[in-house]
Amino acid sequence: MEKKKKILVVYATRYGSTKEVAEIIGDQLSELGYNVMISGLMEKIDLSDIDAVFIGSPLHLGKWLPEAREFVQSRKNELNRIPVIVFTTGITIAEPNEHNLLKAKFAIDEISQYIIPFESGFFAGRISRHLLNESDLQLVKMAKIQDGDYIDPGRIKDWVIKTCNNLKEEKDKQK
Repeated sequence: MEKKKKILVVYATRYGSTKEVAEIIGDQLSELGYNVMISGLMEKIDLSDIDAVFIGSPLHLGKWLPEAREFVQSRKNELNRIPVIVFTTGITIAEPNEHNLLKAKFAIDEISQYIIPFESGFFAGRISRHLLNESDLQLVKMAKIQDGDYIDPGRIKDWVIKTCNNLKEEKDKQK
């Protein structure tokens, strides 16, 4: 009997959207039969017996949050021994035009100097102006972004299934 693969889903978040996306990813992985752990990046994280890791962060001023960038940089040796799948959330991704996706991909390019992501996903978040700090509120007002929940669970779940199939195909090629 083959042991269940252990997959860690870690995330940084400011207002909760990335945590919600991480939970959707974790639920889908569990449905696919994986042993899943979900953790915020501010918690103690043991990578020693993990078979793959999903790492997520929201975009903030065109970059991943500092704690997500620091995690990738400081744990690069451990991360480079396993498949790393990254996901980025952001309200601008609700309109996935070329310009908005290019900004999100730029954030991934920055962390790619430390790790080589197996796959990348880009997902819209949720915005509630009453939760934002003053500087974030000003950015949202300038961008004319409306309050709303733009998270698409079906799209996220489809991406997880596709990513897991790609991982299996890659592993089969290596045999």
